Formats: sequence, C-alpha cells, structure tokens
Amino acid sequence: MGLRDSLASLIGGKSYQLGSPRAISGGLQFSDMQLPPGWGYQSYLKAYGEIGTLFACVNVIAQGVAKVPWHLYELNSQGERSEIFKHDLIDLLNRFNPFQTRYQFIYLGTIYKLLVGEEFWQLNFDGNRQPGEIWLAPPQFMTVVPHPTKYIDHYEFRRTGMEKPIEFNIDEIIHVKTPNPYNEYRGLSPAQALTIDLDTERYAARWIQKFFFNSARPDFVIEYPP
Repeated sequence: MGLRDSLASLIGGKSYQLGSPRAISGGLQFSDMQLPPGWGYQSYLKAYGEIGTLFACVNVIAQGVAKVPWHLYELNSQGERSEIFKHDLIDLLNRFNPFQTRYQFIYLGTIYKLLVGEEFWQLNFDGNRQPGEIWLAPPQFMTVVPHPTKYIDHYEFRRTGMEKPIEFNIDEIIHVKTPNPYNEYRGLSPAQALTIDLDTERYAARWIQKFFFNSARPDFVIEYPP
C-alpha cells in the first residue's frame, strides 16, 4: 500500500482535489473550509468572555462610563444654568429598575454598545404616563420594524422559545446606537470592525492551547515501507 492509499484509508476512503468546489467522491467541501464561520450578535456577546484582550478593553471602558456622575440642569431665559438636585428624573436615573443600580445598568448598556453597537432602553410607564422604570432589552432579541413614511413603525422583542414577539411602540424604546452606514436601523460597534482580528486571536489561542495539550505530538504515525 502506497502513501496515497494509506492516507485515503485514514480519512475513510474519500479522495479530495484542492481547488475543487466539492469532494470527488462526496463528503466535505473544501469551499466550506476556506473561510471561518461568520459572526452574529450572539458571537460578539459570547466573545466578551472568551477573548482576553476584548474583555479587558470593553471592561475598562464600561467601568469608566458607569462611574461618571449624572447631573440635571435647568436653563433660564438668559441661557444661564442652575443645577437641580431633587427631581423624579434624577430618582429614575439613579435607580433604573428594582433589580439594577445605575452603575449596573450603564455598565451593561455600555458593554452592549461596544460589542454590537447598540443598546435598547425599554420604558415602563406609570399611571400618569411618566417613565417609572427603564430596562435593558438584550439587542440580539430586538428587531427594528421600518415604516415607509414614519421611518420606524415599532420594535419587536423575541427571545428563543417565544411563540409571538412582544411589540413596543416607538415611545417605549430609546435606541442608543453608533451610526452604521450599511444599515441605518442598527448600530455598528468597534468589536464588529475588528472581527478578523478577534477571529485570528481566538483561533491562535486555541491552536497554542492544543499545541501544549498534546506536547506537539501527532496522534498517528505514517509508515512507508523502504
């Protein structure tokens, strides 16, 4: 048995031709192996916990933004401003909802914006039609529904497993996003602009990990008779 026959036996009897769009005898396509898989919203959010440099950069920026104190001012007719220390808006922004402090809310919202370029603030109104709570809607589950004349018709939230999406009017959502020239309805993040670099770092780290895991020793030996 020659070297070619030995390799063919090793991979299950299939033979391949480089540059061919498909395997000669059926099976794995080389065209599917030339490029890494594409990234979606879930991929960028998941990468935050997988790529050390991405976590470090996003984390330090999110911490800095969350620590910035907020102030409310009132302008008089002469354009002079005076700070307001007691107001319903101040109370709301210091405690967005019963489960998140201002720091936690801004921290997570900044992470969303840096990873996927946008964050959705969902407003819950009280009996007087005043915002009583603000919640962060995970952007990977949000859809912006366009309107032919009003620009945006409504927003939809649909998590995996839900039979029907939850619809929100445009006055119930504050969409904070970095402008995206490719899609005016969605945001564009720094992480998305670094997709190839992030892919390279992740795959390089995995390769090095496997290199040390098996001591750079192959799991098979090819023998060829003299």
